[in-house]
Amino acid sequence: MRHETGIPQPVHFIGVGGAGMSGIAAVLSRLGVVVSGSDLKASRYTRHLEECGVPVYIGHDAAQVGAAALVVISSAIPPGNPELQEARRRGLPVLQRAEMLARVMTTRRGVAVAGTHGKTTTSSMISHVMLRCDRRPTFLVGGDLNDVGSNAGVGDGEWLVAEADESDGSLLFLRPEVAVVTNVELDHHANYRCLADVRDVFRRFVALLPPGGLLVAARGAGADFLAGETEAAIVWYGLEGGAAASAPAGSAGAGRAGGHDDAANLTAQIAHVDDRGSVFEVRRDGRRLGRVELHVPGEHNVLNALAALAALAHTGVGFDEAAPQLSTFSGAARRFQEIGRHDGIVVIDDYAHHPTEVAATLKAARSGSYRRVIAVFQPHLFSRTRYLQREFGRALTMADETIVTDIFPAREEPEPGVTGKLIVDAYLLERPGGPVYYLPRLGDAVRHLQARVRPGDLVLTIGAGDVPHVGERLLAALGDAAPPGDAGAGR
Repeated sequence: MRHETGIPQPVHFIGVGGAGMSGIAAVLSRLGVVVSGSDLKASRYTRHLEECGVPVYIGHDAAQVGAAALVVISSAIPPGNPELQEARRRGLPVLQRAEMLARVMTTRRGVAVAGTHGKTTTSSMISHVMLRCDRRPTFLVGGDLNDVGSNAGVGDGEWLVAEADESDGSLLFLRPEVAVVTNVELDHHANYRCLADVRDVFRRFVALLPPGGLLVAARGAGADFLAGETEAAIVWYGLEGGAAASAPAGSAGAGRAGGHDDAANLTAQIAHVDDRGSVFEVRRDGRRLGRVELHVPGEHNVLNALAALAALAHTGVGFDEAAPQLSTFSGAARRFQEIGRHDGIVVIDDYAHHPTEVAATLKAARSGSYRRVIAVFQPHLFSRTRYLQREFGRALTMADETIVTDIFPAREEPEPGVTGKLIVDAYLLERPGGPVYYLPRLGDAVRHLQARVRPGDLVLTIGAGDVPHVGERLLAALGDAAPPGDAGAGR
């Protein structure tokens, strides 16, 4: 059977427990497509799907493919997976996650947010404002919106907002009308040999934009090479007085017709920024649009807000309508999210897993009035640790005290000699004597912190793995575990 969207059904998702896969499965189900899924272990995402009426199997078995007409797999599924093998044996079509996202995007006008950092927050900002302005968007983002409690939703409006994943090049399946590129850096070393390979993927991505579409790109963040790579209009954004605004305003052009100057034409002049948020003035081609107040911390979120404003303007949500709603945005899960506090000790968790992100997170933390900022960093992926150990070590010196755990392997096999100690050694080259501690096990980090933290300290857990457990267990050990879900971003 085919659903009215043209998608064959039933659809079976292998590895449905991830944020991206679960979001697509939830959206398809709400659109009326018959969906099932499986994963190695239960998670909040699998539980949410079950609450929505989607059957989820824990563990993998060929019989679980059932009567599926189409199978979707995550990038973590190996060729030997029994359900994947059964789908191949039957000759069923097998799609990658992004291929299915692309099919869903064809049902709406698409806004795709790409870039090495900031995708989840920027796509969450856009989705939040559209929801608050009654545009009824469909959205699929990489983390739960704090105000909604979900990473996906279906609306009957004309727009769909989604993250575009560059990690494996799968963003090239998407055909959005609006593309946001927040920055371009080398990451995902298992798939990219060098920065030139990453740039090539982004070039191909923006070249797919329609002539009537829009590219929103950051100046001075590695994306300047995209000028001239698309027939779509371009809005460049950046901070006033920085590299992104070093030339006269108004230089952003439309694709190959222009846009080759070094200026941003959508800029922010920051009046105040700290760990609770920011206040800034927005200008378009030198003309003042108005004031924005954010309640998520750091200059990086000012830039994310500018990107959101540019994309929203194309969808028909102008500055005067969007700006007040940005002030109500409380962030996305695991983005500088307060876990709890006890006796003057604050615990915040952040998903940062690249040196640039770690530095931005620590800069935001240091803008607060804490006695000490204590960072607990869990490296994510052996390949990333091997290639970026020096950069991680340098970024972590921004904390008053640093703990490095062992690596969260995710989808990779261990590499001999590649451990969290490489980052500690790199840290000591930058800051001899520390204080820095290599504590491979999370439990050791909890015990270390319990003995050392004092009122006025901020404990900041950083990483894309299971490092949030350190903060949760520390609060429990201190005798005042915070109720889940009651904390806001940066407050």
